[in-house]
Amino acid sequence: MSSCFEALARVRWGRDEEDVPLPQADLAMLVGGEGGVPLCYRRVAGTMADVPAVGALIRDMGPSLAGEVRLVMDRRFWSAANVNAMMEGTSSS
Repeated sequence: MSSCFEALARVRWGRDEEDVPLPQADLAMLVGGEGGVPLCYRRVAGTMADVPAVGALIRDMGPSLAGEVRLVMDRRFWSAANVNAMMEGTSSS
């Protein structure tokens, strides 16, 4: 997500889909499987490893995760290693 507020601690420089350099903030969000209702989100630093960030978000939700939950994430989270780690239930990189 692009940001105009470069002074925020969690804003890092990145590139958009057109390769334009922009200050950005990364978010991870959990939504309910039925209807896609947002359940929880976390701002993550651009330098934070993807799988540990998602693992921490899921652990924080703990017992309130009932039923199907979908992860809505930036495309940078989707690498073969990250998907495999999430499918295996690990939170280490």
